[in-house]
Amino acid sequence: MKSRTIVLVPLVVGLGMVMFLIYGVRAQSGMPGSADAGQAPAVMAVQVEAAPDTAAQPGATGKEWSTSDGQAPSAPVPPLKEFAPGFNLDGSSQSPSAVQWNTSIRFVGSTLRPRQSGVGYATNGNGSCVYVTSGSATTVWNLPLALPSGAKVQYVRMYYYDNDTGVNSNGWFTKYDLYGGLVDEWAVDSANGGNGYRDALITPTEVINYDSYSYVLNWRPTAITNTLQLCGFRIFYEVTNTTYLPMMHK
Repeated sequence: MKSRTIVLVPLVVGLGMVMFLIYGVRAQSGMPGSADAGQAPAVMAVQVEAAPDTAAQPGATGKEWSTSDGQAPSAPVPPLKEFAPGFNLDGSSQSPSAVQWNTSIRFVGSTLRPRQSGVGYATNGNGSCVYVTSGSATTVWNLPLALPSGAKVQYVRMYYYDNDTGVNSNGWFTKYDLYGGLVDEWAVDSANGGNGYRDALITPTEVINYDSYSYVLNWRPTAITNTLQLCGFRIFYEVTNTTYLPMMHK
């Protein structure tokens, strides 16, 4: 029994030394399975294409825009302070007693179209303001109106970009009879100075009557240039015939 124990002890010690030598060789060679306590396990590097830096690109907005020329809008223009009709651009009152409107409707300038063919036009970068690029600058543009029947129209406002010192563009709120005869119209002109708006007081108040008349917005550019642009119209009117829904009971 003692002789077997004496023989097994050197055998176990020898096997341990062999395993220690093999483990050391594998660790030094970097073979899989090594666990060098001084280094982290190797990780496979994967190259990922970075997303484009849109913030560093001039004019980038981070989303697609639906514009007439397919381009992103230019740098935003600080908003023009807007006063209610009956007040001057400095906020002083013109005729506050005449202000009776209780609602309004806006139209973007690029929704108007020339009444005659052969007129070339373009829009600003946002697709909102429009101007003439070729053809006749005296051709009138228009847009049909669908205001509530019985509405009392009191003001028409024209928004524009006017940086032309020679001429100004012209706008009208126009009333026709059933056969296209001109019944009445109220005019408003642009004024030099860049972005701006001007009002035309409709007096006496025009009561919308589709039984006898039609109504449109008209605009005459007066020049072939991007320094005269129509940016929109706004009509201020009063509605008194309000229809209420019946009360619901459980």
